[in-house]
Amino acid sequence: MKFLYCLAALTFAAFGVGCSSEPPVSTSAPAAPPESAKPSKSAEPKTEPPAAPKAASPAAVKKGDSHTAPGSVQLVRPAAITGEPRKALLAPGDGNLDVAPRLQISDIQAATGSKSPFVPALLQGIKPSPTYGRARYAPEDRANYGVGLQVWREGDLDKAKTRLELHRKTYKDAAPSRAVGRLAITAKQHTILHLSWIRGDGSEVITLTCDERLCTKQQLATLARLVDRR
Repeated sequence: MKFLYCLAALTFAAFGVGCSSEPPVSTSAPAAPPESAKPSKSAEPKTEPPAAPKAASPAAVKKGDSHTAPGSVQLVRPAAITGEPRKALLAPGDGNLDVAPRLQISDIQAATGSKSPFVPALLQGIKPSPTYGRARYAPEDRANYGVGLQVWREGDLDKAKTRLELHRKTYKDAAPSRAVGRLAITAKQHTILHLSWIRGDGSEVITLTCDERLCTKQQLATLARLVDRR
């Protein structure tokens, strides 16, 4: 029997066939999966970057809109005042001495003969306080300084005289005047005429200034008498 097995083995060997009882091992590569099983690139979700916000064009902001861009500044030109001054624009409203009612635009126009509209303007220098007040009107076209008013409330004649003497020393060309009040002096600095005086009751020192392109010394004195009566 053994002889028959060996004979069979020799016969198989002659034809290149082994006699191993192990199952044959495939040496070929595994089959590729079908196309339908592969993931599709088009099926992957796409993420678009967020679009940047568009800046508003200048034309989108209309003139006069109440909402302005952050950091922008809205400039407002003061309206011309042709009649009596509006107290809301001039009165301090904070306990400081309010002198605006003493200087009327109608008085300026009457004393100087000017028909130009005037607007409130800033009078630089000393800050208002309960004993000091200031006011100023300038032509709307800013052709000149206009008219300025300053009032120091001293309380008694001695303090008022001390104040007026200080003014006299400040002005290089100060000269005494009888144009208005108890005591008065006149002066000129550049193109600005000055008239300072002590009020009749001795309680205040008042200074009225006017651009010489707007008024003369005589016109300034006329305006000062109108102010002194208030």
